[in-house]
Amino acid sequence: MIETRLDDVENIFKDLRESFDSGKTKSLSWRKNQIEQLYKMCNEQKHVFASALNDDFHRPSFETLVFDCGSIRNECTHALNEIDEWVRDKKISDAFAFAILAPDYILCSKTTENRIVPEIIKAWRQFYTDTPLNSESYCHIINNRHFERVKKLINQNKVVHGGETDSENNYIAPTIMTDVTENDDIMREEIFGPILPFITANNEAEAIKFMNNRDKPLALYVFSSTKSLAQRIINSTSAGSTCVNDVIFQIAAPSLPFGGVGASGLGSYHGKYSFDTFSHQRTVVYAPNWTEPILSKRNPPYNPTITGLMEKLTKVHRNWFPMPRFNCFGMMFTVLALAVGISMTMNKMKDDKSKF
Repeated sequence: MIETRLDDVENIFKDLRESFDSGKTKSLSWRKNQIEQLYKMCNEQKHVFASALNDDFHRPSFETLVFDCGSIRNECTHALNEIDEWVRDKKISDAFAFAILAPDYILCSKTTENRIVPEIIKAWRQFYTDTPLNSESYCHIINNRHFERVKKLINQNKVVHGGETDSENNYIAPTIMTDVTENDDIMREEIFGPILPFITANNEAEAIKFMNNRDKPLALYVFSSTKSLAQRIINSTSAGSTCVNDVIFQIAAPSLPFGGVGASGLGSYHGKYSFDTFSHQRTVVYAPNWTEPILSKRNPPYNPTITGLMEKLTKVHRNWFPMPRFNCFGMMFTVLALAVGISMTMNKMKDDKSKF
């Protein structure tokens, strides 16, 4: 067995990452083709795999052909049969609820920054007046420890609005910071405070690359009057949730899933999604005793005839038509099982005694 060197693993991962970032893996047709090629490899090269595993640790060809290659082919077939349904968008209508997700930064062009910073300041004054410390509508930091943590994130040299603090009241004014880079302290952790850093990008591609080089956020808010631009950003990035031209709405309805990706969290929550996240779908299968004469064919000693038969009996077929397809081998299996079951039932009727 030849082991892959760690240096090679790093290069392989880099190539895969670049391939994914290029966007070519996004299309459904590309994904179907990849699944079809995986199926083809496991079908055409199955004897090569079986021979290699037999040489490595004397694994019976039956187990490789039926349990490995056969299972992978069936998974591929199942995915190809169902993937169109899996990727179909679902529209859900539900009542509105209120919640807040604070952004960690605003990413835009320099021109946009110059245009919206005054508008944000104007809106803040409308919300909280010129003295937010005295506003009944403005929330302070929860305790002094977090106040000190958030305060340290403020770089006064980059503050264009706000920046005032009051330790007695755990108060930090609504603050805007510009000319922020990814190396600044404020970009190295979640803020959970009233500080809004601005990051500028020269173009759309640069902005997308910046987002993809960071941990996946819990929420992504896209503001654009161009629907195609918003869709490109959604398709090219990953986030726990996304809302276009507003905030909050994506977590408002209990019928919609909400959760993070990677560093921002695992699982989906809200309504039944919370129930499913904290529930384990346990598989339980009861095998009737009358199936043993059929299923015993999977047991050693193996031979080419039994191996070929089990491959055919366990094979899943593509649904080339909308209606379910019942293949001939499935029919043969059913008829055989029915015949054995009837025969064994009639024999058991001769003896009414129950046996433990």
